[in-house]
Amino acid sequence: FNNMIPHTTGAAKSIFKVLPELGGKVFGTSVRVPCINCSLLDVNVTVADKEATLKDVGEAVKSHELFGKVYHLNNKMLTSVDFMTTVTPTIIDMAASMDMGPGVFKLMLWYDNEWSYSAQCLRVMAHMYKTNAAAKRLMTGRISPKISPNNSSINLTSQGS
Repeated sequence: FNNMIPHTTGAAKSIFKVLPELGGKVFGTSVRVPCINCSLLDVNVTVADKEATLKDVGEAVKSHELFGKVYHLNNKMLTSVDFMTTVTPTIIDMAASMDMGPGVFKLMLWYDNEWSYSAQCLRVMAHMYKTNAAAKRLMTGRISPKISPNNSSINLTSQGS
């Protein structure tokens, strides 16, 4: 109780499972601090573009298809309690992140251990339900697949309710 403990983190290792091209380019550690809920991940990132800025990193995150669902940016000076009950599992704290030199950045990532995890479980379950419902309609003949002549796309057409 009342101690900060240097520790390893599975969060940095998880990045490689989702984005294997980042292997050897992203490193992280953690310090366990007794607080109610939120965690802060300190991640060092090296990018190929040595001219890139921290602002460019933020713009790249904003343009990603998962922005708002899995990634979010924060530009305010906040503390851990401010991130409680956030549903986005990765919030890059741009105010606390740093440009460490050509193509090297220290990113500070906040996440609410329980709340955002639960929100992501619900997001995945909703996706599975929607995908399963479409597959069920396909299997029961209520949707007929139309395959383009060059087999490059499939269009699912509803056969009624």
